[in-house]
Amino acid sequence: MIFEDNSIRIDYDGSGEKIKAHQMNAKLVADSISAMNFIIDESYKEIRKIYHAELDAEVFIDGGFGEGSLWWLLRILGQGENVQGNLSFQSVFKKITQALNKVIEIMKKISPNKTEIVITQQEEGNYTIEVDGKSVVLDELEAAILSNKKIRASISDLVRPLLEEGIDTLNISPSHYENSAIKINKEERDSLLIERQYKTLLDEGTVTGKYYIETLSYNKKSRWKIIPKDEPRNGFNVSIIDEIFLASVAANREKFAKDDLLDLQLHWKKEKTSFSGKIKTTYTVTTVFDHISVDTSLQEELL
Repeated sequence: MIFEDNSIRIDYDGSGEKIKAHQMNAKLVADSISAMNFIIDESYKEIRKIYHAELDAEVFIDGGFGEGSLWWLLRILGQGENVQGNLSFQSVFKKITQALNKVIEIMKKISPNKTEIVITQQEEGNYTIEVDGKSVVLDELEAAILSNKKIRASISDLVRPLLEEGIDTLNISPSHYENSAIKINKEERDSLLIERQYKTLLDEGTVTGKYYIETLSYNKKSRWKIIPKDEPRNGFNVSIIDEIFLASVAANREKFAKDDLLDLQLHWKKEKTSFSGKIKTTYTVTTVFDHISVDTSLQEELL
């Protein structure tokens, strides 16, 4: 069942002689068309995951040119069964184009020097990202699209023609939804071309306590394995960033034996590197208050 028939128009404009003659590198054209098709396809996949809806999209292409430009039109047929609930009240296409508009605007504002971006899940169920020192709220679809590595790579392919001399702007114009139109110029392109690492931070916290040393390392970049004194079955690997403690270990001022304890402060994070990926928990020891030898530990227990 076809429930939507919409389109997105892609325009490359500029003052160059080639673009004025409606000419553009064939590979850039092919990559751009493929990129937009991929963005739509991946966005529908995210919609399916979020809303558990049986839907898909088929993309067709038409092309043409205007004065000083080259453009093509992607016609998008939304298809699916049992499309209901929230999706029956608001167009899937509208949701996707609004989310893409917001994601690209966010990416344009992030400095090219910033290579790691953290999306934080809030208790209310939405998400936030820091942009220019301000917290920007994202809904579930926006967060999913922003954290989708394949969509970000396709956005880069769309923008890449702006590296060519004489091609100055890219316009992405969804049918029916003028507020979702996107315009990108040469000055904004670099922030969209940079490959960044995105993480979704689900939860984090800090604890203090005493932990047995299961395995240790004299290489400061390697991880240690520690076991909570009160939960001896729950060992895990940690990174240690306490430079004073690490320097003492490297200088052999710390002598370790089986069942030694570390009294420490630990910071933990639950993260995903993709929105629908597996949750990974990382542990970082920020401060080692004390290295307690097994003999000292036994004496304390006897008192």
